[in-house]
Amino acid sequence: MISDYHLFQKINQFAGQWKWSDWFGIFSAQYLIWLMLAGVIFYFLFFIKSEWCKKIKCFLKLILASGLVYVINWLIGLIYFRPRPFVSHPDIFQLIQKSPLDKSFPSDHTALAFVLAFSVFCYNKKRGTIFLIIAALIGLARVFAGVHYPLDVLAGALVGWLAVRIIQKTVKS
Repeated sequence: MISDYHLFQKINQFAGQWKWSDWFGIFSAQYLIWLMLAGVIFYFLFFIKSEWCKKIKCFLKLILASGLVYVINWLIGLIYFRPRPFVSHPDIFQLIQKSPLDKSFPSDHTALAFVLAFSVFCYNKKRGTIFLIIAALIGLARVFAGVHYPLDVLAGALVGWLAVRIIQKTVKS
């Protein structure tokens, strides 16, 4: 069985090899989420065919799920603190500077990306799948950049899905 750290090494070993891949990894790990957010807002404004009241409810659900994801991740961080990979393994290649005092598990960035993706998926499976692929790329880039382990990203995706699910079930349209 492959360990979390072993899988991390398999992904992170390519960091620092080529300038173009480092640039793409940094862009995906730090900035792609902003383009994703803009895309989700654009989708809700122009592709959901309904009155403004329903569009506002979609945004409200997105905001609530985003807040819930941070609360869940904060609570998990209180119960279980996992240091970032570059803290536990100083020999790894790190593309993004993060505080060594920040938790690694679960990934907040990935959780928020999956909140955005699953929020669209609830309304349109085809477009939502595109956003899910982008969210997965963001999570993979966080591992590539040396700031998260694969299980941090997987847990972030699960927390993102859970937050959207809870909000969709409790806040009726």
